[in-house]
Parts: sequence; C-alpha cells; structure tokens
Amino acid sequence: MPSILRLTPFLGKSGVRDRLDGGQGNAPLTNSRPRPRLGHPGKIAPGRVREELIMAETQVAATPRVRELSRYDFPDLHRLLSALSRDNPVPEGPTGEAILYEILAMPGTSLFGAECEGRIVATAMLSILPNLTYGGRPLARIENVVTLPDYRGRGFASAVMTAAIDKARAKNCADISLLSPKSFHAEGFYRKLGFKDDTVGLHLFIG
Repeated sequence: MPSILRLTPFLGKSGVRDRLDGGQGNAPLTNSRPRPRLGHPGKIAPGRVREELIMAETQVAATPRVRELSRYDFPDLHRLLSALSRDNPVPEGPTGEAILYEILAMPGTSLFGAECEGRIVATAMLSILPNLTYGGRPLARIENVVTLPDYRGRGFASAVMTAAIDKARAKNCADISLLSPKSFHAEGFYRKLGFKDDTVGLHLFIG
C-alpha cells in the first residue's frame, strides 16, 4: 500500500468570477485564443503556409480549453478514470452514469476537463466543504487528477488544476488539500502549482 503525501497551499481572498456548474455549453474556464487565420495558399509560398499551421497548432496546444464537465461527458471521463484506476474497474453503463449524476448534484463539487481534438484528455475533481475553523471559510479538496498517457507533458493537467484552484479562491476557501500516492512521483508537479508537503498525510484504505 503506497504512503500518501498531503499537499496544502494557503489561499488568499483574491478570487475570479464564479462560474455556473454543468452544461456542455459553458464558456471556457481558461482564456482560449482563437486559431490564427491562414493566408490563401495561392497567394503565399507553401513553406509559409506550413509555418503558419505549425504556429497555429502550437498556439492552440499552449492554451488548453478547460470547462466544467456534465453528465454528457461520461464516456470521456470513464476513459480517463480507467487510466487512473487500472487495478479497480470504474463502473460503466447506467451504473456509472448514475454515480456521475450523483457527484454532479452534490453541492460544492465540480469536475473540470481539458479538451483536445474533440475529447476530454485531462480531469480533476474539486470538492468544497463548509467549515467552522479559519473564521468560517470553507475548505477544498482536489481528487482524481489524471491525464491520458498520450497527452501528458503538454499542460493539460496544469490547466485543470488551475481551474480548480481558481474556483476555490473564488469561493473564499482557506485551504486546498489533496492526496498523492508516493508511487506516482507527482510531488514536483504539485509544488510548481504552489502546494507544500509540510503536512503529514494519512489514509485508511477500506477494502
């Protein structure tokens, strides 16, 4: 059983505009730049067209489109979570869809997804909990952070994490915590986002 680290950043009161939950028509949660318009191939050299195509692809990849997921995203979400939980099958079909619907109906819970090539390639789940300490400010927890193997190292995980952190700030959360198995070797990734591993994290696995 892997040991667990708890990484906790302090959140100030600065926030961003809150966004409504769910729905496929949500506006992007990150600033997506429009794809540059290419010149007419008949008026410029082919090499120039290729150069503009490369620039456009690089620009799109640099700013992943992140949005809050809905029940219609279950197929992509199931694929992602299956990559995370290879030893434990993720419920599929009507059973899995019902669980996702229940998750999305929970107050304070948001699922974020990064889109690429018409599908969700990275996700993270944010839960915001009422709290009496920290002057009554809520606490937040992030779980199920995963990127499809072929899309790792391209900023998609950072994008969904940033969206979750921004929403926690907007909700005036005092603290975000997450558990990361040591076997994942992901501490460096979370430190770059401002998390600190100065808290002992314990967990009890209930088989």
